[in-house]
Amino acid sequence: MWHFRKNTGIITAGFSEPARNAVGFMKLRRVKGRDRDLARRVDEARQQNALSYSELADKAGYNERTIRNFISGQPTRAKTRRDICQAVGVDFLEGKRLISAADEAHGQYTRDQVKDYAGLFFAYRRSFDVQNFLIRSIFEFLWADDLNCLTFQEHHTYYSKRLGKLVIYDQSGEVFISNSIGLVHLITRTSGAIRLITLTRLHHDDHVMSGAVLTQMEKPGSFFQPSSSPIYLRKAESADLSELKRTIGPVEPGDADYTAVNDRLLRIQRDVVNFSLG
Repeated sequence: MWHFRKNTGIITAGFSEPARNAVGFMKLRRVKGRDRDLARRVDEARQQNALSYSELADKAGYNERTIRNFISGQPTRAKTRRDICQAVGVDFLEGKRLISAADEAHGQYTRDQVKDYAGLFFAYRRSFDVQNFLIRSIFEFLWADDLNCLTFQEHHTYYSKRLGKLVIYDQSGEVFISNSIGLVHLITRTSGAIRLITLTRLHHDDHVMSGAVLTQMEKPGSFFQPSSSPIYLRKAESADLSELKRTIGPVEPGDADYTAVNDRLLRIQRDVVNFSLG
């Protein structure tokens, strides 16, 4: 477009002031449109993850008013938009759900949402065959790209002085997290047999998940009996798996940590898990 510069006698190529304003307005409309679409996708992800505005604010690190302003289309800084998107697993650049998200059967959690679960945990439960003994094993949580979900490996191999042999109770499986009831399920399936561990979500103050395990225990006579115990998992400070494996095995009365572990299992029996007894 050509226009004449006043008092110069020069004709120049370019947009007139009204035209430049119109172009700027069209660009602004496109930006606002993208922001509205991003906000809509974030709100959809928020609802799918059963998060309130307040809960999303806590995850993103902002107050609830900022979350509501963003979702309603109010101007928001790029960093704020990026942080809110990350909290619900929405790609900030494209406004699409990230590929690294579990399917509906597993709970539709994203890889970013379970990043604090990745790593090594001590696990404690009661022994199914020796009265008053406790059992310690090591759980390792990893994201499996081929399954697109969080998985676990329980390391539970040790030399039993009581039996005089190596015992191998290693198990593995997939992690299911329900947003509707707020619990974590670790499921092992082997030839029709199932072990289920149901836990509370990871508490960030003490890095502990508490719950119950339901499995089957082999009894004399080669038959199996349904067996259950309170259990808790505590995140290990060490990332050295070989070092942690040396702690696997029974925790006996008189051991240094027996009282503390037993007291916590008693609290789980009393306050966390509903054991319906007659």
